Amino acid sequence: MKKLLGIIVLLAAIVILGVLVSNRESAVSQNPNTSFIATDWEWQRTDLADGTKVDAPKNGKFAIYFGENNTFTGEADCNTIQGSYTLTGASLSVGPIASTKMGCAPESLEAEFLQELSRAGSHEVTDDKLMINLADNYGTMFFARIYKTLQPTPNDPKTTGLSGSTFRLTSYNGAVLPASQKYFLTFKDGKITTGFCNAVSGSYTIKNNVIKADLISTDMACSQPANVMAIENTFGSILQSGARFSLKDSTLTLTGNNNQELVFDVFTE
Repeated sequence: MKKLLGIIVLLAAIVILGVLVSNRESAVSQNPNTSFIATDWEWQRTDLADGTKVDAPKNGKFAIYFGENNTFTGEADCNTIQGSYTLTGASLSVGPIASTKMGCAPESLEAEFLQELSRAGSHEVTDDKLMINLADNYGTMFFARIYKTLQPTPNDPKTTGLSGSTFRLTSYNGAVLPASQKYFLTFKDGKITTGFCNAVSGSYTIKNNVIKADLISTDMACSQPANVMAIENTFGSILQSGARFSLKDSTLTLTGNNNQELVFDVFTE
């Protein structure tokens, strides 16, 4: 009798263990993206369907970070990229992709990298490896997990007084803007957002009272107000190369290398 009871207990334990393992495997299969998002991935190579293998440069300049809010940021050689992605189970689509417009070297693989990302169809994650299978059996991109963030943040936002603030542009190169021209500049979570003719945004860094940003914008041309494109181009140019800034009381002044000047006042609703 005792022997039979022992066998029954053993069988029950095996059944319970089997259920636990099954539930764990089911949970994993229902959440295949656990190790995919909130992670930086560096491009290693692409194997094309025709047998061609494209090796990524070993310069750390081709990478992508998939955020938890269905947006991504990354690097494509000399440019910064960002955009949105859609994830349904293993299915993955990437784009549209916005990019800064720096001119990379002629031999750069920037265009190929972006073109392949835009073809994403599905993904697989194994340990520290990510494979993005391209649509229409075009090929497969291979990535390795990296442990860094691609989103620069201000060096010391508390001392600059910029983080979390919104400013309104009040003068451009000494000329006071009329009240009808309402251009706002917001600093939040290490990013700048603003709008002139185009919507402009990007990550920024601050060092020694110089602010520098990798900016991405829409691509429209506006004729009114007459100075809007000049203001926008100046803003983008001085932030791209690094603008000196001062914040006195509620006034923010950005000054370019050629003494271009944009003055903003803190905006409160």
